[in-house]
Amino acid sequence: WLISAAAESGAAVVCVSMGRGYEAALIAPEVECLRKNGIPVVLISHGEGDWTYVGGRDREAMRTAYQAAATSIFVSDRGRTTLERHMALRLANAVVLQEPLGSSREALAWPESDRARLACVGRLYVADKGQDKLLEAMGDTTWRKRDWTLTFYGAGPDEPYLKDLVGMYDLQRNVEFAGYRNVDEIWGAEQLLVLPTNIEGTPVSMTEAMLAGRPVVVTDCGGCAEWVRDGINGWLCTAS
Repeated sequence: WLISAAAESGAAVVCVSMGRGYEAALIAPEVECLRKNGIPVVLISHGEGDWTYVGGRDREAMRTAYQAAATSIFVSDRGRTTLERHMALRLANAVVLQEPLGSSREALAWPESDRARLACVGRLYVADKGQDKLLEAMGDTTWRKRDWTLTFYGAGPDEPYLKDLVGMYDLQRNVEFAGYRNVDEIWGAEQLLVLPTNIEGTPVSMTEAMLAGRPVVVTDCGGCAEWVRDGINGWLCTAS
């Protein structure tokens, strides 16, 4: 379908946007075919991590795809170096670009509140985003003694599961699910971003929170450490 679409549209270049770089193994023959027919391919990867390794035929297919591509784009330098290590291949034609932001690009007034207001912004998909571990931590006795709210912004397949966890940890009075909201609406109401992700590129929710003048607590994965200086403009936690 990729070759057919390129031929039918008369494409001058083909851009393939992938959640993870290893997905290039699925289209290696097509990327090589397009190159041989004079159509450059750009491979875009939005997140890498050590949660999975590739080997054997998959690694060779990834190498084939990335060597045939005109260029490859990553959203963090760690994403690039991680994929290079997984493939045992230097990507001389790789570039790192920041994803576009939806923020007003200026700090917002601090929202006053009697309770600490925490926000977790992202797709409700615990395999990548780790919200289940956040609820486990917030259900600990230490946090039960504190006055706070946690609002999940976004939607996804694990929303029912997360709501079940809220009930299991007895956090109904603390946790809310707000769905999608404009980024300035979020940070006009919330004071701190908590992002317990397992795998990342460079999370847009993190950079948008920082631009709004909000501190962040994020796991040290993907490009988070390229933006956050622990204890200065936020806090880095170990991803598990």
